Amino acid sequence: MKLRFAVNQGECLRRGIDCNSSTVSIEVDPAKLPQEERNLIANRMLRGKIDVYYVSYGPDAEWRLSGWDEDGASSLICADSPDYAGLIEAVRRNEEDAKRQLQMATRAAQPLGAALSDACKQ
Repeated sequence: MKLRFAVNQGECLRRGIDCNSSTVSIEVDPAKLPQEERNLIANRMLRGKIDVYYVSYGPDAEWRLSGWDEDGASSLICADSPDYAGLIEAVRRNEEDAKRQLQMATRAAQPLGAALSDACKQ
């Protein structure tokens, strides 16, 4: 199956990787990927599409697929290399960022006493 994502061409240049486009499509065999990686990628796709997007959590702690930015431009996940390794690295980075957003949103939604109690446990 094909997966399409954005590539940071500046980072490719730094790494000596030839990448002549800021958007690439790669072919992967899902059966050869670990289940965890399949889930992480699938959670960032729209039904019937090959594009892999960023995910985020809003202030209401709702999970969101960031398909488009404020200007209506596509928000494809951006990798540092035009291959599967670059894609899964970008997906994992986004997953960590999304988890941090969720934690911040969850803390903001807690009553003040609960938030202070959680802060003391850390």
